[in-house]
Amino acid sequence: MPCCSGCQTDRKTYLIERFAEENYEEVVEINFKEMPSADALYKKGYSLYFYKNETTKKELDIIIQKDGQVIPIEVKGGNNRANSLNSALKKYDNITCGYKFIDGNIGVDDNGVITMPLYMAAFF
Repeated sequence: MPCCSGCQTDRKTYLIERFAEENYEEVVEINFKEMPSADALYKKGYSLYFYKNETTKKELDIIIQKDGQVIPIEVKGGNNRANSLNSALKKYDNITCGYKFIDGNIGVDDNGVITMPLYMAAFF
């Protein structure tokens, strides 16, 4: 059960959304219940960023900075292809690897995508 419920939650959400719309050009909402890996990274102290290319419609679920490196992260329900992640790794020379958190096992592919189970985001 959430710590706040009913109309108070709705009112707080409304106020936050209005503030964001009035003060920022773009707003991204992250639902930590739907993406627990983002919650785990946030709790570890990472600033979370999101990327979406309006032309190609490619997006990266999470981007963080770790040890001076830009790290793109995709979160998948299964072991689906991470096309946006692969595209970013090919396009940007300064991004040497990316992570894909899945409901599955550990692996590494030839493109530099490191696949990890969802729960391992808490140890990142």
